[in-house]
Amino acid sequence: MKISKKKFLYSLFVLLGLVGLYAFWFERLFLQWNYFDISKGLNKKIKLIQLSDIHLQKMDNHHRLMAERINMEDPDLLLFKGDTIDAWENMAELD
Repeated sequence: MKISKKKFLYSLFVLLGLVGLYAFWFERLFLQWNYFDISKGLNKKIKLIQLSDIHLQKMDNHHRLMAERINMEDPDLLLFKGDTIDAWENMAELD
């Protein structure tokens, strides 16, 4: 089956557009919650939440939902691991 150059380039453009849409729009809306118990049976446990690659540019509804979820978990320690804030000028809520 032979495919024309025009059809190939159009398909490639659509594919790259969908990958870009996923990477820069949808992926930032998904949160992954993992639970690990490394206490080895100890009674005293520490609950921590690690956040990474948030790339805050402005406070959106999904950030508020994330904050509510974090508050519900009531962690002992909250760790921010890189790529947290991209645009400080839009972060009046953090002042």
